[in-house]
Amino acid sequence: MEPALPPLPADRSVTPTSSLGARLLNVYATPGEVFEEVRQSPPSAANWLVPVLLSCLISVISAVAIFSQETVVRQIQEQAFCWLFGPWAVVRFGWIVLGWGALGA
Repeated sequence: MEPALPPLPADRSVTPTSSLGARLLNVYATPGEVFEEVRQSPPSAANWLVPVLLSCLISVISAVAIFSQETVVRQIQEQAFCWLFGPWAVVRFGWIVLGWGALGA
């Protein structure tokens, strides 16, 4: 015999009383109420898809705003150059530096 699955709560068919925007903002003010409302409502992709899309949009806008500044890009390039060709590059990449004279001889 297969084990019987527990029955779904009867109040699961309750429609949300607040809008998606209200739930997104109320999750900071009254998270317990929002989570209870989401738990009691029927499954909806909007409950997770909208926050994910908003996070992606904010991330892209932030990246564009940060990397459009020339000073930030220059600092990143300088740090990358120092990391690649700094004094510890021999240890980091296992290079054997013999010097130009040793290579030509």
